[in-house]
Amino acid sequence: MDNNIRHNSFRFIIIIALVGIFLILGIIYFDSHQKFTRDQKRVGDIQKIQIALDEYYKKHGTYPAGEHNWACSGGHWWDVAFWRKSTSDTFINELVHEGFLEQQLSDPIFYGDCNNSYHYHYFQCTPHHLKTPRYPCYGLENPFYVLGVKKLETKKAKLKFASPGFSGPTRNWAEEFDYVVGKNEK
Repeated sequence: MDNNIRHNSFRFIIIIALVGIFLILGIIYFDSHQKFTRDQKRVGDIQKIQIALDEYYKKHGTYPAGEHNWACSGGHWWDVAFWRKSTSDTFINELVHEGFLEQQLSDPIFYGDCNNSYHYHYFQCTPHHLKTPRYPCYGLENPFYVLGVKKLETKKAKLKFASPGFSGPTRNWAEEFDYVVGKNEK
């Protein structure tokens, strides 16, 4: 009888250990799947915004100026869309207001801290900026925009969604962003 109890106890411990292992593996898979799904949304949003920017350009002959926030973009003149969701001065809101986007797009895990959170970055150099020596247009001769996601959460997404990249004579944004697009005005 003693051997039977030990044998059953041993089986019970093995079953509990296996259930624990499968549970841990499931949690790890679920977490990595969630991260990849968020990365898919980020890249999809950037692609939708790029189409909206092209449509905006067709209508206005320029890209939206957006809001250039020095403090919230790590000391650079970037519109870090959604760092203040209630404002109407970000480039995304302008695209929504004019009907080029159906709704405001934002990073799936943006949590309000503009310096330590995920969000979309937009930079635009206008004809006015090209004439202003202190404004950084990085050696490009025509107005342009840069749009990107600084950091994707998974290596799998970085490999699957190869960034088109964007660069000028003195700056390559593909070195700073995991996914970045841009376009020169004609």
